[in-house]
Amino acid sequence: MRLNIQTAVLGIAAVVGTAAALPAHAIAITYDDLDPQTIFTQPFGFPGTSNLAFDVTNDTSETWTDFHVLLQQDGGAPSTVAFFDDLGAVGYIGPGTGTFSGLGAIDSFLDVIGLAVAPSDVFSFTVGLLTGEGAPSYSLIAEPSTATHSGILSIGGGGTDGGGGTGGGGGTTQVPEPGVLALLAAGLAALLIAQRGKITPAACAAR
Repeated sequence: MRLNIQTAVLGIAAVVGTAAALPAHAIAITYDDLDPQTIFTQPFGFPGTSNLAFDVTNDTSETWTDFHVLLQQDGGAPSTVAFFDDLGAVGYIGPGTGTFSGLGAIDSFLDVIGLAVAPSDVFSFTVGLLTGEGAPSYSLIAEPSTATHSGILSIGGGGTDGGGGTGGGGGTTQVPEPGVLALLAAGLAALLIAQRGKITPAACAAR
């Protein structure tokens, strides 16, 4: 299913013939604390495949063990039109191990584990993106984590265990994004309405 979705997006991009106007050079980012920050914003989506390169400087006093990236579209929800191209030639290139995950076939999370980015070191990586026709603006929100700070973005499957080292065992407590919670609430409401619609007059009389 994932391959079919990505193939369809690539087909649309080929018809439109528009190249993604993304930076051709590495984007320099500096963290002086462990809080999430926006490392890239695309004001509107071009269809096609693109690669983004980053040079992230650790200006904190702690060594990073993991790095987590969320691909988020306007409104705060994980992106459903622009997503990580984990099936492409690039995927994730850099130190550590990059793992993609998301909702169904849409990969909107990247967890990089097994890092050792010491203070003043530069963490360089490249990631592939796949964007569909009519994609809204989107951003990449990223956050480093350490052996004692698991962070809030490590919800893609990797992350740290918050107690020392990377999470091969316990993992972090997954914190859903507000947009995901809204979708779940809407789905539950639809189910309740549909269930009520199944109550017939005969059933009411029997009560």
